[in-house]
Amino acid sequence: MKEWAANENALIEVSATEISDKYNGKAWWICPVCDYKYTMSVQARCLKEKRHQNARPRCNGRLQKRLHFL
Repeated sequence: MKEWAANENALIEVSATEISDKYNGKAWWICPVCDYKYTMSVQARCLKEKRHQNARPRCNGRLQKRLHFL
């Protein structure tokens, strides 16, 4: 969980080594490519990682499309 945002997740009071991959609560993540911070549930993030999918919204182009049409 190298993309875990430790400072933002301090409110959860659980570190990345103590949390289960089945945890459905939202957590903060940091993209290693563009340093964008985003929220996603731990369960969804781990599932995307197991499927070798890109979970980062900005690098997937989802945020740029949404901003473009606003």
